[in-house]
Amino acid sequence: MSRIRRALGALGVGVGAAALALVGWVGWTFRGGEPFPDRSGPPRLGDAALELVVSHPEPIGNLAVAADGRVFFTAHPESRPRGALLWVADEGLTRPWPDEATQARFVTPLGAQIDGQGRLWVIDHGQHGIKGATLWAFDTTTGAVLVEHRLQSDVAPMGSMLQDLTISADGLTAFVADISVVRRQPAVIVVNTTTGAARRVLSGHPALSAQPWLVRAPGGNLRYFGGLLTLTLGLDGIALSRDGQWVWLAAMCHDTVFRVPTAALMDETLSEEALSAQLVAVGKKPLNDGITTDDGGAVLIGDVEHSAISRITEDGSAETLLRSPRLRWVDGMSFGPDGALYIADSALPEVMLQSHAHIDAQAPYTIWRVTLPTGD
Repeated sequence: MSRIRRALGALGVGVGAAALALVGWVGWTFRGGEPFPDRSGPPRLGDAALELVVSHPEPIGNLAVAADGRVFFTAHPESRPRGALLWVADEGLTRPWPDEATQARFVTPLGAQIDGQGRLWVIDHGQHGIKGATLWAFDTTTGAVLVEHRLQSDVAPMGSMLQDLTISADGLTAFVADISVVRRQPAVIVVNTTTGAARRVLSGHPALSAQPWLVRAPGGNLRYFGGLLTLTLGLDGIALSRDGQWVWLAAMCHDTVFRVPTAALMDETLSEEALSAQLVAVGKKPLNDGITTDDGGAVLIGDVEHSAISRITEDGSAETLLRSPRLRWVDGMSFGPDGALYIADSALPEVMLQSHAHIDAQAPYTIWRVTLPTGD
């Protein structure tokens, strides 16, 4: 039991939630974890295409790039960060943002995105729902808090992990991914950002849930305690198409990427069965973390097993855009005003259930920039 308690602490789960967590741990233990087929192909770009933007002493979570080129990023909660939890990089200088008073109110912020109005949105899962999840919005010029919605326990219960989000261009609706590491019921959370009203949909749906694949990343397999525990994770990547018509969904340990009409997710009159019928299986994908979309209607997916980024079009065809040994774990992606893709690398296998001494030894942690190829 002491070993389990220590591991729960490393995951950020208090002993008070141990009974709930153990249910999830049993699920991980007996899911097996089969090797996933290599779906990468010859990359269009190699290591030389990467440009270093940020070098940081602690693991980086997600990022968002402002119109003026500033890069906002979170400290990865699974590293149990000892300093600031939200940062900004500006012309080579990195500093905590926005101020100490706001930093003190954060618990475990992770997902970040900037909307069409230039506001920075951040989702804080509240230590796996134990302390309550919060959706934040900030004025990127002044640092003022514009929105602070505490999500109710019926949409962000204990054992949830609201860790990524995508925002409509007008900033009126947030779509949040609950990977549900402990509870094992991944879901999409739809939030009215004006009122704070939120709904939990597609909870536990097979399209959002983990299949029994073993993640074999460059920094190590997501398997622990001599093979006793294999982390098989559900809905992780969520991204809105550029035209706003679709929300793309990518569970980490799943072989298929899905999308669902935005209008269907926003329709409160649809039953779960009717909403499920709107899900579209687009094509086969690699095991992934963060995703984003491009102007061509495709989704970009970080291939965490092969240090690569894949592009999957609306018809399901796929190609490998970039591959580099310097990408230890593609955790988040954001396009900048220069049209380049910015990549947050958390090196997650070096972080999950690891000591601070081990995490420190793997530093620095990085954000990269790459100009992607265009055309066929």
